Amino acid sequence: MADQQGSPFFKRLSSRPYSAADDTASLNRFRTWPTNRLEYWLERHRKKLFSLQQKFPDLDPLSHPQTGAFRAARRTIQLVEQVLNEREAAEAASATTIVTPVEEPTARLKRRRPGPTRDVETARRVAANVEEVAQDLLRWTDQLDEICERLDDQKVPCPKTWKKREPPIRNWFDAAVTERQLATKAIDHHLKNARLP
Repeated sequence: MADQQGSPFFKRLSSRPYSAADDTASLNRFRTWPTNRLEYWLERHRKKLFSLQQKFPDLDPLSHPQTGAFRAARRTIQLVEQVLNEREAAEAASATTIVTPVEEPTARLKRRRPGPTRDVETARRVAANVEEVAQDLLRWTDQLDEICERLDDQKVPCPKTWKKREPPIRNWFDAAVTERQLATKAIDHHLKNARLP
C-alpha cells in the first residue's frame, strides 16, 4: 500500500470518483514526457497492478478498499499506451519511404559465355588496318610485318597477356619479329570478332 501512495495519480483516482477530465489532464501531461520516461512509467504501473492482483486475488471491485488503486493502475497503463501508440503512428506517418520501381525484364537475359569478353572496338580497328595494308584479305599473312607496324602507328592495343610473357612482348611489331605465329593468331582472332554481329 505504501508504494501506491507515491503516485499522485493513484491518490487522485483512489480518493474520488473517476471523470473524463482526469483522462484529459493526464493525457496532456503524458504527452509532454519523453518516450523513455513514458516507457518507465508504463512498466512501473504494470508491476504495481500485478502486485495488487497477487495481494488481492479475490477482490470484489465494488466493496474492496483497493478498488481505486486497481482502477488507477489500469487507467494509467491505458493512457500511457495511448500516448506511445500516438507517437508510433506519428513517426510512421512522418517517415518517408522511398519506393523504387522494379522493372520487369522484357526478355530473358542471355547467359554470357565463359572466357574473356570480346573487344569489338579493337577488333574493328585491327580489321580496318589489315584491309588498308593487305588488299587481299585471304593472303594478309604475307604482309604481317607491315600490318603490325601499322597497328603500332595507329596505337591499337596489343593483347594484355603479351606483357606477362617471358621475355615480354611490348607491341605488335615485337610480336611480328619474335613470335610470328602469336601475332598471326591474335590478328586472325580480331578479324573473326570484327565479322561477328
